[in-house]
Amino acid sequence: MPITMTEIADRQPKTREQGYCAPPPPIDSESCSSITILLVEDDEADAYLIERALQNNARVTEIIRAHYGEEALKLMGDPDIRPNLALIDLQMPKKDGFAMLLELKKLDTELVPVVLTSSRGGADAHRSFHRGARMFVSKPKEPQRLQAILNEVIRELE
Repeated sequence: MPITMTEIADRQPKTREQGYCAPPPPIDSESCSSITILLVEDDEADAYLIERALQNNARVTEIIRAHYGEEALKLMGDPDIRPNLALIDLQMPKKDGFAMLLELKKLDTELVPVVLTSSRGGADAHRSFHRGARMFVSKPKEPQRLQAILNEVIRELE
């Protein structure tokens, strides 16, 4: 049985309705040793903490930052940019995370979309899953917990 997010950080969702989703399918074997992450986050402080937590993971070789969904989708159109994992905030200007998830569904990509948000609402989790999110993770306030959760998300991709 895979480790759930609730075993890493208490108070994380336990059921799909509460925001937990089964682990995503593995990243293809060619990219197992390294992961490129597309971080879609409009809040500078949150982006800084997320990037800092990701930099401590040896598998993360590149972090590509977009400030909102529209910018992220433009980046995805560049053939040289091929992230394995997208960490997507929900509440952003110009194209929110929900709209971005719908657009990502239309693309032929191996990208694994994970919602990483301050929202703790079951309705947001439900909407995210219906739009293609593989996981829904509520951002913890403590940097150490954030790092542990992000490490577990990456481990689940193996």
